[in-house]
Amino acid sequence: MSRNVIRNISKFSNAEEILDKCLDLLCINDVEVQIKQSSLISKAIASFSGVMQKCPYGDNIYELILDADIDDDKLMKNVILHECCHLKQMTEGRLVVNTEENTVIFEGKEYPYYSYSQYTPWEEEAFELQRKLIKNI
Repeated sequence: MSRNVIRNISKFSNAEEILDKCLDLLCINDVEVQIKQSSLISKAIASFSGVMQKCPYGDNIYELILDADIDDDKLMKNVILHECCHLKQMTEGRLVVNTEENTVIFEGKEYPYYSYSQYTPWEEEAFELQRKLIKNI
């Protein structure tokens, strides 16, 4: 049984349940995740609907930030599943995002990180895993 802590302060009442199922399927344990929404996601960072980020104030503490403009349950579910794939990459130490230096280290290789691309190796892996998760959640 997982020992995860999930705090949902988004408008989606089922977001916590979806994330919990995803964490179980991906065998992610001992993490704390806060789900929230922000209008800064699609406007300030890039044109995507969510981001998973490690919080600087503790080990294994993360924020899942959904775009405030999401108003569709199916899109919300897909974003949570996708970002949970990135959480798995982070907890395994394979994905490190350094926003101060605009770099990403994935599987030991450093990449520039100036804008979003679905063709980076960490995104390709996340999309592939997301498609598998959709069938189970």
